[in-house]
Amino acid sequence: MGDTFATPIAHQTAGPYPAFTNALVVGRPFRQPLQTAANPASFSRGLELFMSSAGDVANIFCWLDGKLRWERLTLAGTVSVTNGSDTVNGAGTAWDATLEGRTLQVTGTADAFMILRVDSTTRLTLARTFTGTTAAGRTYSVTPSERLALQTEQAGGVTRVRMIEALPHFAFYENVERTAVQTALEALLTNAYAHATTTNVRRNWHRSMRMVVGPGTRTLKAHLDRHLPVAAEVTRLVTDFFSATPAAQLRGGLDVSAGDAIGRAAPFLASDPLPAAAPFDLKTAADADRARRLTFHVQDRCEQTINPVYYLHRFMRQMLLPAADRRITSVTDVVSGAALTHPLAILFPALAAAALPRAREQIAAQSRIPLGRLANFHGHPHTAPVSQREWHYTDDSVFEARARGGGAAVNLGPSPAQQAAVNAFWAAEGATVAPACDALQVPCELMIFFAGAESVNFDPRFTRLEPLRPQNRIGLRAGGVSAALELEYDHATGIGGTVTAVALNANNTSRISVTLNNPRTFRQDFLTRVNSSVLVEDVDRLRVVGHTSSAAAITNYDITVNDLPLAGGFPNGGVQAPAVTRFYSAATRAAGAGTHGAVAHAATRAGTLRHLGVAAAANTLDGATTVTVFLNGAASTLSVTLASGGRNGVNNAATVAVASGDTISVQVQTAGAAGDIRNLTCSLQFAPANHAAVFVLDGFSRSVPNPWNGAAAVRAATSTLTWDQLVTIVDATGGARISPGLTQNLISSAMEAVTRLGLRDHLAAAGLPALPANAGGYLNDWLLHAAHSIFLSGGEIRDSYKSDITFLDLPLVGCAYNTGGYRARAGTPWGLRGPRGGPFDNAYVPRGAPFLNAAATLFSGAPATAASVRFMR
Repeated sequence: MGDTFATPIAHQTAGPYPAFTNALVVGRPFRQPLQTAANPASFSRGLELFMSSAGDVANIFCWLDGKLRWERLTLAGTVSVTNGSDTVNGAGTAWDATLEGRTLQVTGTADAFMILRVDSTTRLTLARTFTGTTAAGRTYSVTPSERLALQTEQAGGVTRVRMIEALPHFAFYENVERTAVQTALEALLTNAYAHATTTNVRRNWHRSMRMVVGPGTRTLKAHLDRHLPVAAEVTRLVTDFFSATPAAQLRGGLDVSAGDAIGRAAPFLASDPLPAAAPFDLKTAADADRARRLTFHVQDRCEQTINPVYYLHRFMRQMLLPAADRRITSVTDVVSGAALTHPLAILFPALAAAALPRAREQIAAQSRIPLGRLANFHGHPHTAPVSQREWHYTDDSVFEARARGGGAAVNLGPSPAQQAAVNAFWAAEGATVAPACDALQVPCELMIFFAGAESVNFDPRFTRLEPLRPQNRIGLRAGGVSAALELEYDHATGIGGTVTAVALNANNTSRISVTLNNPRTFRQDFLTRVNSSVLVEDVDRLRVVGHTSSAAAITNYDITVNDLPLAGGFPNGGVQAPAVTRFYSAATRAAGAGTHGAVAHAATRAGTLRHLGVAAAANTLDGATTVTVFLNGAASTLSVTLASGGRNGVNNAATVAVASGDTISVQVQTAGAAGDIRNLTCSLQFAPANHAAVFVLDGFSRSVPNPWNGAAAVRAATSTLTWDQLVTIVDATGGARISPGLTQNLISSAMEAVTRLGLRDHLAAAGLPALPANAGGYLNDWLLHAAHSIFLSGGEIRDSYKSDITFLDLPLVGCAYNTGGYRARAGTPWGLRGPRGGPFDNAYVPRGAPFLNAAATLFSGAPATAASVRFMR
């Protein structure tokens, strides 16, 4: 699925293409958004192609695997128009963005007008002022009123083609001949069914025959088997395909494959502007054999219109790679020798060039990204919000939020200091940041949001060290990093303190009261959000699962941590006979011994042992088995007895106080005369002790020395870790917990985005040097420059736009950037949480939005360096 593509016109499995010579011509050039043009009606929002009506030149083909639908406009209500105005007001209308770029004609007027923008369900803006007579309550028509829509398959090789833009989601074939579509689809289904009857191997059937049409899991092949004659049923199905409400069989569309013939372009319309210099006779609108016109329009998954040449370039040039390196394969013959020679490559020379075409036009050195649905107040999710707030971007790209339902506004305006900071940053860095934003097509004001939210005073060397996770520590050891250096990293990323009280919880957690050496502000869920642990006596790292919070810096917190689990007992496959007493390690599964001292391990810190659990794989003893924790060679009260044949037991009542240096073992004493017990394991929980010295690993931020000083201490007050040693840790962990630079790029995420999006291909366009060879190079140089940081964070934002479908909606982008994705969560201001259940910092959007709004104000003026990419209505 999704491993092949075809060209939407001139599809042949073998060249050459003589029939298409002097039979194709480009119509109006692509422009998106249309309102960036002084004369929008002179542009098209897709590839506008005029084709000879002779032979098969005007045939159209399925571009990618997907579902094909027939879309028809359902127009209701009436319109009011005013001579000299470009505004059309509707009554009883339900207009949406699908009308943009189409042509409106008011009943009783001779002229037709391009619809430039849909402002609301009852208001349109035309591409030019209305020249007819002022009128109200008029009926109207919109052309084209019907089109083929292909919803593309988002799977397979197409998803692995490296590009910064989101995958094409819909391809629209506008101005197609309905009768030709009916004929083509009937032939498609008839041939697909005939082929399917020759093999029982479903995966070899055409996609249409495998699609489920019900009831249950019945395929279209099975449906046709039950509805003979097949030809009549195929005609009925395809006829139904065109209806406004298709029957159950085709309600979701018709599954089609790349290269399928799906119809023919229709003759051009009388309202179509004609190319000035066509290589063949277009004829006139009165001629039945006049040229045919097709507009091929593509939208990505976030409803943005993208230049089809961008995608065609990405796909077609795959065929210039060795077969083993191709992510997607063309079923159209597009290559001759080592060059693209397809007719489309002749029409659009950009396809044959190595340079990547622009996904959207740059007008006056600026790309504009239409707001679309983001212009209207909305919550999250968009259609059924659970957020406590709703928000939108204004026409000037200002982000506004309020209580959902039209309540009180949230103050997101910039302070004078924030406005001045943005102005100063852009004056100093705009000339290098703007090309980076342009290369990735990310609005400049959005990047200013992240710079303001993530950095301190727009410091490009600001760096954040987060607590290491268990998997990061595994990476350290695999990379040869010493335990001592790991400990110094913990000291650099934590705040020291002392335990003043311990409460043992029933769920293998302990609530410890901690007095910190210095005040800290731990807001709600902060420590769990950063995956914090408490380092106890420089020995054990206990994961934080909850804590009290404060909006001000204080020293006393209650923190709930997981106790340290211990697991010991028999070695794998171990057996103990009846009437035997043996000692085993409480911390590892290993062979037993006859004495406590032979297997005991010494506690490296004080604490409390509790929750003894015993489990055996098998027990055939005819007597009891008693498992007892021994401390310093003496039996404790922590004991479990299994009856004859018993396999599981627990003791959740008794506790044993342990001092640092105490020795611990487990004694297993079996009774009886026959049978044995096998694979016995014992588990314990080791809680922290009162008065323990701790480090709460909450992370640490500091500006990297300028110039770089690798011998300097990262945090001299608590750790001997140097910047060069930190580079060693970054290399060993792949930068998984280190975020240097203006926008706090997590090095590991940035490196992954480089690979997934092919960001190396865009470095030259962004005016940036080569990326470093290893993770440490991002910390000691590359990411410590503003434009570099913007470039990689812009890549991550583009990545989340593609994979998480953020629509560039500010709260969604912010959540994805901070948590790796987003999910809905009721009862929160923005209705968001992380993809794995982690919390989203609800203060993040209000922290950064004033900087975005300051940038919007700046860019709406005339800064010395213009923003290269901006939102627009």
